[in-house]
Amino acid sequence: MADYHQPREEASYGYGGQHQISGWTVIYASLAGLAFGGPLLAMAGFSFLASVTISWLLLLIFSPLLFGACAVLVAAFAGFGMAAVAGLDGLSSFVFPPDF
Repeated sequence: MADYHQPREEASYGYGGQHQISGWTVIYASLAGLAFGGPLLAMAGFSFLASVTISWLLLLIFSPLLFGACAVLVAAFAGFGMAAVAGLDGLSSFVFPPDF
């Protein structure tokens, strides 16, 4: 029971209670991160470049179709807007009947 409460060795702490890490450990960790992260970043960049290239070509090929579809949508929204204005005009004629 007496050996249970013996003091243990404390970890080596540096300034402000933080662990001391050697410069070589930081260099090795940076090189390991570069070795693993570099190819992943390169593959992500290549994937992004390929997808932008394909989508740009598809946009260039289908731009006349997209322009026509956009024109149809604008006309449809304008038609619904005019119908709403005509409906409000009709309702206002019931609320405020014209004097003849």
